Amino acid sequence: MSDPLGAGRILRAMTPRRPLHEDPDALDRLLGQARGLILGLIAEASRLLGGARTKEALNAALRTAILPAEAALRRAILLIARTLSAPSRPAARTPPSHPAIPSADARAPRRPSFRMREARPRAGAAAPAPKPGSAATPYDPARTAARLARRLEALDAAAANPVREARRWLRRTLKAAATRKPLPIPRFDHIPGLTALPQESRPLLTTLNAEARNLFTLPDTS
Repeated sequence: MSDPLGAGRILRAMTPRRPLHEDPDALDRLLGQARGLILGLIAEASRLLGGARTKEALNAALRTAILPAEAALRRAILLIARTLSAPSRPAARTPPSHPAIPSADARAPRRPSFRMREARPRAGAAAPAPKPGSAATPYDPARTAARLARRLEALDAAAANPVREARRWLRRTLKAAATRKPLPIPRFDHIPGLTALPQESRPLLTTLNAEARNLFTLPDTS
């Protein structure tokens, strides 16, 4: 099977000796601006979710704050990963001779993880028709609010340590290269939440998208 997204090529290119820009400070400036945008959107999402009680209010929190913050952070993580060394293949683990006793932390609910993939946009798509004889599930704002709160929790944790998320992405990329699976990357042809941002913030997200996309159009030097 072919490697359509060039996972192995991207891993070979990701070394500290290949700066993203000719200006060594340009990436730092771009990431610094992105951090300001992301943290501001996270604060706005938290504010909106705190007072949201209706479907419209919850949708507004998602569309105007969570989606663009996630999009900006995903692309920033890719740019950070570009500055890190490609991880080595992990050694095989020896299975334990007897089952481990789960700790209290292991039994606690897992912290939601930040997702690097983006769903295909569904603008203009018709809602699926309900099955004959089945009643439509009533909208539950409390359930939606809880789901968005967990999504915001994952976003906030990833924004607090983007280098950790970049290393995690590199490990997943190594696995994808070994198994010939698609890379866990955003959809560069559609930036979630872009049009919901103020006009003055859109160029920053557009630049992040273009710079991250360029990582996957490197010439093959193998």
